[in-house]
Amino acid sequence: MRYILTILLLISQFASASDSREINLLSGNWNCPIDIDVDEFKLKGTATDHYNVESMTYSSESTITFIYGGNLPIAKISLFESGSWGYEKSHLTYRTNQLKIEVIYDYEGILTEEALEQMKVDFLEDDEPIITESIDSKVWVTKDPESNETSECFKV
Repeated sequence: MRYILTILLLISQFASASDSREINLLSGNWNCPIDIDVDEFKLKGTATDHYNVESMTYSSESTITFIYGGNLPIAKISLFESGSWGYEKSHLTYRTNQLKIEVIYDYEGILTEEALEQMKVDFLEDDEPIITESIDSKVWVTKDPESNETSECFKV
């Protein structure tokens, strides 16, 4: 029994040390390409995310273009988000405190007030963690737990 407790303690310390190393690597600015398919739309853009390790806060500025039918841009938004974050066992969780969505253009009228409000609700209610697959001083690979898709972000 004593050996099992010792092994569990060592595993727990290793996980904690790994989290600490990953948290320190997260500190700073990351450029994250956005490339999402939703029905007949493709969302393309970039996000610049900043993680502050001392205060455990984050901010993110994104520009996202809505593309219809493969190559026709019909709308574009800029998005600013900020809040706090936590990290445990390679799972990054967010708590959004501020969210601002600004329409840059909307040729087809798809970004109605209702649609923008629903986007805000979706962002604020999203509590799925982001899973770190790997991270080093230049590249951060994450996995979405819902879709199992991986993404790469690049240290600025």
